Amino acid sequence: MRFTMQDRQIVDARTATISTQEDMRQRILVTCYPFHAIVPGGPLRYMLIAETVERLAED
Repeated sequence: MRFTMQDRQIVDARTATISTQEDMRQRILVTCYPFHAIVPGGPLRYMLIAETVERLAED
């Protein structure tokens, strides 16, 4: 599958929620933020939302 980025946000993991769709067209990537943090484990997360644009041929 190929995806295109629809949105990106920096969110607080203590208060943010992720909504899901049953049609499976959307993917959400969540990772720690800031990327260059000296001390890991802070509450901020980088969230990228992508949507399917096409399905590749099966191998």
